[in-house]
Amino acid sequence: MYKVLSIDLDWLQSHFHLKKLNTIFFDKVKTADRIVFSRHHHMIVKELMNKDNIILHNIDHHHDICYEDWQVPDIQNGRATHGCWVGNLIYLRKLNEYHWYKNGNSQVLNPYHNSYIFSTDLIKDIDLPYHVEDDLTKAELIDSYNLIFVCSSPEYMNNEYNIVYDVYKDMCKTNYNFKTDETHITPDLPNYPIRICK
Repeated sequence: MYKVLSIDLDWLQSHFHLKKLNTIFFDKVKTADRIVFSRHHHMIVKELMNKDNIILHNIDHHHDICYEDWQVPDIQNGRATHGCWVGNLIYLRKLNEYHWYKNGNSQVLNPYHNSYIFSTDLIKDIDLPYHVEDDLTKAELIDSYNLIFVCSSPEYMNNEYNIVYDVYKDMCKTNYNFKTDETHITPDLPNYPIRICK
């Protein structure tokens, strides 16, 4: 199993959230095999395309399975964007489990009935353990992650917490430079697709 902790900083809505996120982040980076930072969440697919049997723990205000009907053909044609990268991984049968750590005001869908990706024939015979979590307990119970991915999602992030991205990145580059990287996309836009293949 390839264990991933994905953190979208748009999850931060209060100092309480920040305290909880700091606790898990500063603990888990010590034992992670790789730490990657990016502006946009869908850049994570570059890290995961050569992996299978992924157990994904996603701390995120959004589930990122699929939000818009225009994303369905993108997924079918191997294009990942910021709101459907989890849908890409599901479509490619990369995930073994998905744990989404939401906020109290996150838009929660029953992914098997109300999401565009599942209401089409895009995914047939899906049998993915899908867990919607209200606290970070299950993510904290993982001893070590193969990958920790942190994105800032500036279009959705609360401006009060903009500095968190740089603090996390600078700490990792200072203490864990050998396993820390930052990835970019050109042009640096949330819906600029990443081309992926099966």
